[in-house]
Amino acid sequence: IITIAAGDVNLGGLTKSSGSITLGAGYDFGGEAVSQRGGNVTLQTGSRTEANNGIYMSAAAGSVMTNYGGTVTHNGSLVSGQAGIYIWGDRNLAINGSIASSTQIPSEDIALVAGNRETNSYGGNVVFGANSQVTTSNGASIRVTATGGTESAGNIVQSGGGLSSNQDVTLLADGNITLDGRVIAARNATAVAGVNDHSTLGGNVSLGTASQVRGAGVVLVANRDTGAAAASFATGNVAQAAGGQITTQGSNFLVFASGNAELLGSVNVGATLYGGSANAGVFAGFNNRAEGNGTQAFSGKRATFSSLTVSGADVIVESTGPLTATVNGARTLAASINNSTTGGLTINNTGQPLMINAIDGSTANSSVVFNQAASGLVLGADSRLGTRDSLGTIAVNVPAGSLNYQGAGMYGRSVSLTANGAISQTAPITTAVLNTNSYGGTVLTQNNVVGTYSATNSGSGRIAFKTTNINGLVLAGTGWLCTANSGV
Repeated sequence: IITIAAGDVNLGGLTKSSGSITLGAGYDFGGEAVSQRGGNVTLQTGSRTEANNGIYMSAAAGSVMTNYGGTVTHNGSLVSGQAGIYIWGDRNLAINGSIASSTQIPSEDIALVAGNRETNSYGGNVVFGANSQVTTSNGASIRVTATGGTESAGNIVQSGGGLSSNQDVTLLADGNITLDGRVIAARNATAVAGVNDHSTLGGNVSLGTASQVRGAGVVLVANRDTGAAAASFATGNVAQAAGGQITTQGSNFLVFASGNAELLGSVNVGATLYGGSANAGVFAGFNNRAEGNGTQAFSGKRATFSSLTVSGADVIVESTGPLTATVNGARTLAASINNSTTGGLTINNTGQPLMINAIDGSTANSSVVFNQAASGLVLGADSRLGTRDSLGTIAVNVPAGSLNYQGAGMYGRSVSLTANGAISQTAPITTAVLNTNSYGGTVLTQNNVVGTYSATNSGSGRIAFKTTNINGLVLAGTGWLCTANSGV
């Protein structure tokens, strides 16, 4: 079935073909040229458009009446059996109904394109309504593209409903991507805002309280504005609201933000399909390319996430501003602040990483706070906690167990160790100022190199401390005290 109109195409009821269906609004000469008037495609509520070999739909803006045409509004049901579904609009797409493809051909995707710029530079948005459903069931992917222009920034907005594919779901926007429904991919779920192919405004990725993003892997990228308004730097942020959910099962979770990366909902990174570990990486203040690679470039951009749970994965967090992360189950944990004048790095951790690397390289307020939850902590020789030029403060807090120092590098002008159990060591500590606060006693009898030491023990056990160089000593607590000082 081929329907071409110089004006609008408006369908209600059933349109069905054992072959393919082509709908074109705003075209003359059988679809070979854009009409002067342009046209819109509307599929009414209750309509059903069904084809076995693909559905192809486009709406063109007028060549003379340039303020008309180019929009597609879908309120019904679209179904394709053995081929893809392709919808183009010179302006906006409004998807309020259902779109389903059961093709087994991987190259036959569901492709939704707004502001396609073939005949104009107006740009367009793709908006999914609260009851929209877009699904593939046998091998095709879903690809949504919003191109910016003179009328529209090129945004993708999901107000509910779902996008579900047993392959990939890819969202590309010159402007913002706002998701408040389900995005589910058997392979990778990818959202790139601020592609800046036809716009210089950049974009944000925003995940609402009802958002659910799930895939074997999940990649979120937000690029900043690059044009005359670049100095405002209002874009390039990735934000997940409390209540939002991100889940991966089998591949990596990655966030690249030119601006801030703030994940306030839950993020769960599952094991790979072969039982190994996937990786989790969050990067704020990066100059990105569309595929999510780039260099750290923009100062003062913070990274925050409230709940990252991994199954033995390597976790990497990098920012150019304050960094706060709550992590559960990391195999290795690396967090750093660079290219920043404002620091403050806080890790809230559950589990025992093989390696901890927490470095605040900011030029002001450089500090590292490591809070261990639910268990004791071992600071092994492969770990490092550091501040810029070793001039900041380091605090390690273990409120639910003991702390065993085994040679981790600690680079700060002062180090504070607090544990609800005992504090012990198998390797020396070197720092200008050391403070300990324990409940089960503190025994630090290696050849420590400490300028000033202050100790408090509020429970049973003893305080025992040895240093080869000390300038001042303050001890308070119960039990008995043993000090051995050489070089004093």
